[in-house]
Amino acid sequence: MARERSSIPFTADGWVVSVTVRETEQAPRVAWEAVIAVLPDLTSEDRDLALREPHVVRKPVAYKAGFHISPALRVVAVQGGWWYRGVTAVEPSGDGARLTHIVLNIAPGWTRWIAHLVQVRQYRARNHDLTAN
Repeated sequence: MARERSSIPFTADGWVVSVTVRETEQAPRVAWEAVIAVLPDLTSEDRDLALREPHVVRKPVAYKAGFHISPALRVVAVQGGWWYRGVTAVEPSGDGARLTHIVLNIAPGWTRWIAHLVQVRQYRARNHDLTAN
């Protein structure tokens, strides 16, 4: 059964821009290692922490990744300086894993609308271009 977005850490305080859910036959640990390997915004220390520690809770802040790692759910959140937060969750699903990627607009107050009108449109156009091929 799919986890509700509101139960995925770091997703309750923003507007959802996009959600992508993918099932894989990989074991959750293998899927998590693959996610950590390809995220460009993680430092080598972040990667080591994500792969080494069985239990971590660290909230994301501007330009510093956040993690929520437990046996049942592994989450990494990468946050920009103004509006962007990307949250990727890996959890067991059947014989494999479910990967959920959520992009949030976390701009404060009325500036959320500015981000929505300016940045989010550009993000959606770029994301559509990537998925069209």
